[in-house]
Amino acid sequence: MSDWQKHYQNFPISSFLGNLFGQREFLEEIVKLIPRKALEVGAGSGSLSIFLSQVGFSVIASDNNRKVLELIRQNNKRFGGKINGVVLADSFRLPFRENDFDLIFHQGLLEHFPDEKIVALLKEQLRVAPRVLFSVPNQNYSRKDLGDERLMSGSRWQKILHEFPVVWRKEYSPKVFPRWYLPRARVQQMFFIKRRDYG
Repeated sequence: MSDWQKHYQNFPISSFLGNLFGQREFLEEIVKLIPRKALEVGAGSGSLSIFLSQVGFSVIASDNNRKVLELIRQNNKRFGGKINGVVLADSFRLPFRENDFDLIFHQGLLEHFPDEKIVALLKEQLRVAPRVLFSVPNQNYSRKDLGDERLMSGSRWQKILHEFPVVWRKEYSPKVFPRWYLPRARVQQMFFIKRRDYG
């Protein structure tokens, strides 16, 4: 059993709702972009795709792990999702044509890769869709969920993304860290990038 499969294997309704609540600002930004057809890369539990499908968006969820995909299918059925497809996909060679989607999104994916692979992943995503919205934890995030996360500042991410048109960056998800009496710190950040030929 892979680490990702273990991570998502037990996914009660409280985890589904907690994930949606923790990512509500990210979900709001996806909804504002009004995608006609969206792809989630590295969909994990599938909760974001499930929610977006429930509110009327056409969404396909992809992951590179067959067992995780089966968990997404189970979660989609259990939580009343309407995901249009659950697809086995190598994120470096997505099995889609150019412009098959008008938005790709993912949360908690890129921090697991070195700089050059992050660039390669985003180039491939921008082949398949002209817009990409992604979220990663920042340096204030209090733990490494799987152990290989790179918890980097916005300025460090901006350096990695220097060849992409970054439309905007936003920090979100304030948490009490590390003590209740200290100021609340935002522990996640999202970036919206687009292909240069996209209006």
